[in-house]
Amino acid sequence: MKYHVNIILVLGTLILGACAMPKTYESGMRNLNQRNYAHAVELLARAAAEKPGDDKIENALSKASRALATQHIESAERLSRYDLPTRISLLEKAAKLDPANSHAPNLLRQVTAEHEQILNESKRLQALVATDPKGAHEGFAALIPYQEYVDAVTTAGETINKTLIGKGYEALKGNRWAEARRSFEEALKVIPENPGARAGQKSIEAKKMARARRHEEAYRLLTEIEQMDPQNPVAVTLMPTVRRELVTQKLDKARRWASSSDTGRQIQAFEQYAAILGIAATDPAMVAKVEQAMNMLRGSVSTNLISRAKDLRKSNKYQYSAAILKLLQAAYRLSPPHAEKHTDIASFAWAITDEKKKLNLMIHFKDESRGRHNFAQLIGDELAASLEDADIAKLNIVHRDELQELVLNEESLAQGYSSRSREGIDLETAELIIFGKVLRNHFVETGRNMPRRRSSRYLAGTRQVDNPDWYRAKTNFEQTQQQYQQNRRQQEQIRANSAQQTGGNKWAAALSGLSAGLNEVSLNSARDQYYATPRYINEDVIQSYSYNEYTVKISGDVRVSYRFIDRRSSVASKWEVIKELSEVEETITEGVMETDMEGRKNRYGNLPDLFDEREKVQHKILREISTKVIGTLKEYHWKRFCDSGEKQHRRGNRDLALEYYSLCLEVARDQQGEAIETASKNVADFIGISEPVLQKYALVKERDDERWPYGPAALSEQEIQQIFR
Repeated sequence: MKYHVNIILVLGTLILGACAMPKTYESGMRNLNQRNYAHAVELLARAAAEKPGDDKIENALSKASRALATQHIESAERLSRYDLPTRISLLEKAAKLDPANSHAPNLLRQVTAEHEQILNESKRLQALVATDPKGAHEGFAALIPYQEYVDAVTTAGETINKTLIGKGYEALKGNRWAEARRSFEEALKVIPENPGARAGQKSIEAKKMARARRHEEAYRLLTEIEQMDPQNPVAVTLMPTVRRELVTQKLDKARRWASSSDTGRQIQAFEQYAAILGIAATDPAMVAKVEQAMNMLRGSVSTNLISRAKDLRKSNKYQYSAAILKLLQAAYRLSPPHAEKHTDIASFAWAITDEKKKLNLMIHFKDESRGRHNFAQLIGDELAASLEDADIAKLNIVHRDELQELVLNEESLAQGYSSRSREGIDLETAELIIFGKVLRNHFVETGRNMPRRRSSRYLAGTRQVDNPDWYRAKTNFEQTQQQYQQNRRQQEQIRANSAQQTGGNKWAAALSGLSAGLNEVSLNSARDQYYATPRYINEDVIQSYSYNEYTVKISGDVRVSYRFIDRRSSVASKWEVIKELSEVEETITEGVMETDMEGRKNRYGNLPDLFDEREKVQHKILREISTKVIGTLKEYHWKRFCDSGEKQHRRGNRDLALEYYSLCLEVARDQQGEAIETASKNVADFIGISEPVLQKYALVKERDDERWPYGPAALSEQEIQQIFR
């Protein structure tokens, strides 16, 4: 029975072996089903090589090959009809994969014939271009679509293009402008946007501009030509002459304009010098010459600006301080050595300008709310402090307690009068009065009656306990002492034995002495540690306890209205309303021990201080209100100067307009808007030099507040007081 079973197993193994297929076959069939025909053919071909003669594999390979051939034919038909090389390659593959398919060979013959015809025509045109460039160009028109795909066509096009460009430059050399232009245009038809042909077209214009002595336009064209074609014959020949003529032309203009007393002309001279530096950058001698001329020009412009500042000071000692400062600032940025000689004028102008920038203010807020706090007084104080920091107000008249009792008639104040005056309060000197009303002043506190008990530990004190280090030091000392005594007895015995031996044992005696020394050192160290260790130490006593914790929330709601009254112009603004909401949430504690182990101690000394929390909310609201009021005040302030400048400008008072515009820009630092742009433009027009020009040519390029380092501090306090008498 066992024998029969073995026979069956052997036969089964042989049958299974005969039926097993290669793994490449399975992968090939998978790719075939997924229509990945190229990979399927590759895998099935390998399977056929691994198992030759298998009909199943051969049939699958044949099916995959036919499918791939069809795919190649379809791809060839979808391609551009001018892409002959790729189409031929695909059709050759299709014909090889499926010899029975007659469509691939037929299409291949057609495409191959067309390719041969294109190649022959390209060779013919290449030969023709030497004798008849125009005829070659006209014949090439039919081949242009093949340039992208057929190398022979591309080569023929480049040859024709090169010949046409050469012919164009030859005509240009003889000043045959029309013939040159036609050649370059024909070259562009062969290869559109060809740099050589484009450079040729510009070369025609460059030569014309140079002959007409329009050197600036010729230089611009030649620069563009050099970027397109660095070896361009026209640029190589013409550029040195044009550059030399242009530099001479600009140098003449620059010198003529630099000698003018008009600042505008001098600025134009700067532009000419800068252009020369760009043109003659490769000529060190010319660059040095121009830079020297520019430095002299900076000094000249600076001197003119300083001279105008002096004239303004002579015309009116006080009226033109900001205009003088603007002129001196521009002069300093162009040439510090020239301007630094006039620090006395600058300090005077700066001191006067600072005074003009400030306002004599009176602040009066009254509380019409039913709040528990005098918020009007707080707003007045906050505004006074903020205005001092803002450096735009002289608070000769500020909000004080006595103003609460003052009866103010707002309408009469707007007309320039006050209904009452009190000692120490001079309403007549106030240029601007800020009236305000506190309409709502409401604060809500929550969380005070909801404590939470928290557990912690604190240091209750100390107590004296045995020191375990003392016991260890004592034990170590006693053990070391016993060891020392024992070693000493052994060493004495060694020395005695050594002395009895003939001649003695010197090495044994020396080692014995060394050991004795080491033992004595150990004993002394153990003794010192024992004596230095205290018998008792203090131990912290930690105890548990509990304290209260509160989460307190305070909300504030404040509403304020205000307006300005300008007593000089008798103008009162509309009422502005500010609504401010703020909220703060703070965790505070009660009953925290000072020696709490976790350091739980709030900044209120363990007591919930709701007044401080309320004050925090109040300060936040006050700052917001103050910021908005001051923002409105600043805008009003600089617009007042800008409007005055515009008015004087319309009247033709240029110097006075410059003064007001300069003050507007001084007050409106970092502001934007149409009025600021107008002021900046007019200041530049009046001075004769704009900010971009200063940034471009000035020697000093610091920020506005650093342009002139000689401020009022250069004058003594007595000298400044003398100015304002």
